[in-house]
Amino acid sequence: MSSDHPVPVSATTSAAPPRNTSGRLLATLLLFLLLAFAATLWLWHDRVYLPERARIRDALASSDRAYTGLSAEMQTLRQTLAETQTLAAHDQDRLRELETNLETLTAQIANPDTSLEASLVIARIAYLVSIADAALRFERNVPTALMALTASAELLAARGDIAYSALEAALRDDHQRLSAVAAPDTAALARYWAEAGAIEALAWRTTTAVSTTEVEPLAGWQGVVVAIWRDLKSLIEVRELTVTDQALLDPGREPVVRTHLGTEIASLRLALYRRDSANAQASVARVTSLLTTYFVTTDPTVTPLLEALKEIATLELDPALPELDATHTALEYAQRGATDGAPSREPLAADPAL
Repeated sequence: MSSDHPVPVSATTSAAPPRNTSGRLLATLLLFLLLAFAATLWLWHDRVYLPERARIRDALASSDRAYTGLSAEMQTLRQTLAETQTLAAHDQDRLRELETNLETLTAQIANPDTSLEASLVIARIAYLVSIADAALRFERNVPTALMALTASAELLAARGDIAYSALEAALRDDHQRLSAVAAPDTAALARYWAEAGAIEALAWRTTTAVSTTEVEPLAGWQGVVVAIWRDLKSLIEVRELTVTDQALLDPGREPVVRTHLGTEIASLRLALYRRDSANAQASVARVTSLLTTYFVTTDPTVTPLLEALKEIATLELDPALPELDATHTALEYAQRGATDGAPSREPLAADPAL
């Protein structure tokens, strides 16, 4: 028969074992510590280690750059030092050379050498000859060349050294040949025409009327007729032209003629400066024609100009100038000291000009 009451549990049933809570707490604590250590390690790696490592790398890179720059500067300093040492060595060599030259000059001053004095004289003569050559070649200045040759001959004459007799003879020979050249002073002629160019002061030529002589009046009816005829003739003025040039009939042409004359004189001056004989002769002809045609040739302002034109017409403005070959040859021998091989020349007679 079933019973509505529950079956009672036996009192002998065993109870559940107690849980190990201390072990779980220890494990949890250990896990927490591991997690905290891991978090701390991560934070140190991310916030401390990596920035510090980057800073160290930047510092190393900066140190490398600084080292590279210092290395380049050291290399530049080494090169500068080497160049300075080279220059110092060169300066020392130059200083020793100057000291040697100073000792040589001191010895020469203490014991003067005649050859040095002769070399200085020859050098001065060479300079004077070069001046003479340049004056002839570039300026055609004969007086300057003659003065240079004269000064050279005086230097040799004052020295009185027979070893340079060939050079002295060559100087005298070239001086004589150059003195024979009739070279006009074109600069002085050009200055004369510049000062004489007062065109407005020249006397202008004018036409002259025929003078009539007074006649004693006739008596009677013939006197009346002659008087009437004279009155009729007085209505017409009769002039005799002494110059046939039609320009003289126009007084307005005078300024044009004077301007033309000034232009021709300026052309003559230019030809004189350039020693252009052909253009000078053409200008002389044109100026002479203008003066004799339009101006009074007997006037004191015109006559000297015509005389000067006649003188220019007879001059050779560009004569052939001799070369100084003999002097150059003898000077070359003298400069080399080869007096034995110098060209032989007979001594010339003393030139009064020297």
